Amino acid sequence: LSGRDAVSLLIISRGKFDVGQTTQHDSVRAVLGKFAGGATQSETVDDAACRTLQALNALKGIVGGLAGGMPTTIVFLSGGLTPPASGGAKLKWAAGTMACEVRQELFNEIATNAQRASVDLYSVEIPTDLRGSTTGAETVAGIENLAGVAGNALIRLSGNQKTEMARVARETSAYYLASFEPDPAERTGSAARVELRVSRENAKVRARSEITIAKEAAASADAKAPVARDMLRVATVYRDLSIR
Repeated sequence: LSGRDAVSLLIISRGKFDVGQTTQHDSVRAVLGKFAGGATQSETVDDAACRTLQALNALKGIVGGLAGGMPTTIVFLSGGLTPPASGGAKLKWAAGTMACEVRQELFNEIATNAQRASVDLYSVEIPTDLRGSTTGAETVAGIENLAGVAGNALIRLSGNQKTEMARVARETSAYYLASFEPDPAERTGSAARVELRVSRENAKVRARSEITIAKEAAASADAKAPVARDMLRVATVYRDLSIR
């Protein structure tokens, strides 16, 4: 990463950012150097489902809070997630306690929010020999599902870890920002569908599925043309100032 890249670190089980957004990467490395995972050796199916809900709801909240900001990359590392339950999503009760049931809708909401907020979400699976847990292979299906709806291939830390993580930085190192000038007839205040395609091979395109084009404000009959002094006092962008 370059010195301009701001990084933050969230450990979901603690429910807070251990390091807030900073360009001081050494502070992130210092926290990571002291971090120890808390995976249990005897996680039950219900425990895994509730842990999955905690992780997915945290992701949903983080991604939702990034709407309207700069393009952001989130790297989510996990030993696995419970896959979505089939046949609907309900809370079930077992032995007097409430067990968690994971819904596909929650995975989809995270993906939708990520697209709207210009977030690249990478899912990284920590293999069994690294996490030291006896969690079953079924939890791999859950993290594969998250990677699938987010549109990025699942990264498994079973090979050269530095190479895999460098790939994330390389793929997100640059982006294009496209803009357009709507015709007056398109300024309806309604949502419009967006489709964006490129002719370049092996290029991934991510764009908002829809945008809302605001109505053009009606000009007041007694409105006066602004003078340069007034323009400098406000944040409004003026594009029609004649050169003289």
